[in-house]
Amino acid sequence: MEDGGLGLAALSGLTVQLWERKLNCDGVVGWVLLQKTIPLEGLLPSTKPLVFIVGYDEDTNAIVLSTGIGNFMIQLDSMQIKHIIKRNDMCIDMFYPYHNFYTAGRGVGWKWVELEL
Repeated sequence: MEDGGLGLAALSGLTVQLWERKLNCDGVVGWVLLQKTIPLEGLLPSTKPLVFIVGYDEDTNAIVLSTGIGNFMIQLDSMQIKHIIKRNDMCIDMFYPYHNFYTAGRGVGWKWVELEL
């Protein structure tokens, strides 16, 4: 969630609903449906409509969906979709997004050199 609160993504048919825990004026905490619901019709191929939510990446605000033809990642802010794994059968595996980066160092082998950037 944008403010660091607790959120929930639920699948209802071919629609992803985003819920958030909120405190009401009486001090009672409950689930509130956010204004953003995501219809998957038109985003995912309709050949095998069975869909499961199998992962979420908090850093990029993206969910991973598993379908009969593969897994898709939907970036929730831009609504961009990417087919990340292709297959012919349903496979429900959990996904743990991993981010990696490399910072160029100054050492090359055993010898220190100055890098020009």
